[in-house]
Amino acid sequence: MQLCNFYKILLTGYQKDSSYTLAGTMGSFFKSTMTVFKKILTGYLLLIFFGVIIGLLGTYYVYGLNQITQSILVRDLPSKQLVTQLMDTFLSQIRYERQYRVLKDAEFVRFFDELGQRFEKMLNEIEGMAEDRSQKQNVALVRDLHHQYSYLFHQRADGTPKDLSDRGQQDDQEKVLFNEITRTLQEMAGQSEQLLKGKMEKSNMLARSAMGQTLLILGFLVVLGIGAAIFLTRRITRPIKELRKAATAFSCGAFDYPLTVSSTDEIGILTSAFIRMVGRLKEADRLKENFISNITHELKTPLTSLTEAARLILEKV
Repeated sequence: MQLCNFYKILLTGYQKDSSYTLAGTMGSFFKSTMTVFKKILTGYLLLIFFGVIIGLLGTYYVYGLNQITQSILVRDLPSKQLVTQLMDTFLSQIRYERQYRVLKDAEFVRFFDELGQRFEKMLNEIEGMAEDRSQKQNVALVRDLHHQYSYLFHQRADGTPKDLSDRGQQDDQEKVLFNEITRTLQEMAGQSEQLLKGKMEKSNMLARSAMGQTLLILGFLVVLGIGAAIFLTRRITRPIKELRKAATAFSCGAFDYPLTVSSTDEIGILTSAFIRMVGRLKEADRLKENFISNITHELKTPLTSLTEAARLILEKV
């Protein structure tokens, strides 16, 4: 009984301000022809879409990191190791060259040549791994200097020159070549170290960037998901709540309770059908009241006549 009185009072307030509707301003603003199924499906598709974006972004960063890692493993580390081996091989050649000077044993010449072939092979491998122009130039310079050094050694092994002054000059040339080859190999080692260090720093920066952007997008997705869930939930539950309030009011006889259709989905169709049903019930209630009023009037007239007749008869008696 108290609830019915509340809805009657509420109905009076609504009738004073016909511009207000329970659907609310936002509900009327976001009117949609989408069904409930499509609304829910759209929300899930948006989440899947942004999830795919995160996956693609992660794949891009993983691919970049993989490329850097492969470059380090396939080029930089082997190149650095080969430069170190080049230095060791060249120093071994120097050792055999000096031993030959003392012992004059042809075996040392053979060892020198074998190491020279290994040296040339490693130079070719480094040249194939070189990524910039300066590395290739250093490889070409070392190859040329090594060929000159080998030529001077073989001249000495063949017994030329025989003049002591010429040999002294040859020794000076060998020292210059030795210093140049050593300096260039050290420069190549430094270049390999710098390239390796640069790629490691790039890998770290890429990893930090990937983590930061992934967390940012993930946070955005969380906020978007919560917002979409709240919006879709309110868009679905608000008309149901209004329909429940209207049904309670109608059950109390408040047929003029304001109920509007805020969407054209399944809930909107149900609300429209409910409004039509209430209109018919209201019309039926009006016809019932008219019928009772007419019956009452028709019955009241003869009853009044009989009452007057009875009173007159009593007065004559």
